[in-house]
Amino acid sequence: MPTNVSSFSLDTSSPHASDIQQDMWHLHYIGIEEFCSKICNLSPSSNKRNRNQETLLRVVNSFKGFLDKASGYFHALIVKLRAKYGLPPSPLPGEALLCLKHQGSSHGAVSCHRLLIYLGDLARYKELFAVQNTSNHVWTVTANYYMQAATLCPSTGNAHNQLAVLATYTGDALGAIYHYCRSLAVDVPFVTARENLTLLFEKVSRKHGFNLEEILLIDALFGMLCHWNSPFFAFSQDKLKNYNRTHIRK
Repeated sequence: MPTNVSSFSLDTSSPHASDIQQDMWHLHYIGIEEFCSKICNLSPSSNKRNRNQETLLRVVNSFKGFLDKASGYFHALIVKLRAKYGLPPSPLPGEALLCLKHQGSSHGAVSCHRLLIYLGDLARYKELFAVQNTSNHVWTVTANYYMQAATLCPSTGNAHNQLAVLATYTGDALGAIYHYCRSLAVDVPFVTARENLTLLFEKVSRKHGFNLEEILLIDALFGMLCHWNSPFFAFSQDKLKNYNRTHIRK
């Protein structure tokens, strides 16, 4: 696993820059999958509960250390990218981002957006597996990374898909639907969000006893909601969120 930021990681003008960053993430993700598998296999439901609990604690602590190192690596990379391309330390609103494109900073902004998603995912895994009591999960850090990514590149839907996933963790079905729609109603939609949205509708329908016609109607209504609001999504973060929530619940 990489431990320092090399020069090739900062060259976002290269046609292979995206592939390099994704390869770095996949390298870390292999380790994440291995830790997750070990933690799941050491479930407290096992007959060897006491011995497993001791092993589980050691694995969880090792996983936390792994995630901290990975987060430090990607954070250091973002800091250097921002310095190299003259990006501000915090994301700009969409209107200001347009100005950066004329300054040749768009490649850096897109790379930072991608890395913020990675940092959000790392924080999400840490919260999921390092905090054993599900009632004590705090998603503030994770959501902040995703919101920064969404603000930095509002025309890309990946960050809103991740925010929708967070909403499902807290049982906020409406919030999840909202973010899945936001993820789709942009110039570069996150196509998996459509499947996630369908699965969420099915889950909600089973819980509340909706029939097929009602599900299709709800699906169509949210499709229209995406269409009506999509011209605004590229430039405003959540100005329409409270408005939509209020009117949908009426």
